[in-house]
Amino acid sequence: MSFHLIISKNGNINLEEIVRGMKKYNSFKIIGAIMENAQVSRKEWMQKLFEKHGKSNSNNTKYQF
Repeated sequence: MSFHLIISKNGNINLEEIVRGMKKYNSFKIIGAIMENAQVSRKEWMQKLFEKHGKSNSNNTKYQF
């Protein structure tokens, strides 16, 4: 699966900051949806996996998506 974006920027913000912000927002929302949904059968497994990878990345506070 892939998707494409057309991004226009205003001011001094650079493309890396835009992409970083989008990735941060989307991963936060996806992890939140997984953890709040009672029907997700592998929730505990995914949470442990996200935490494990989050601990190995100094840029994260809790999870790595």
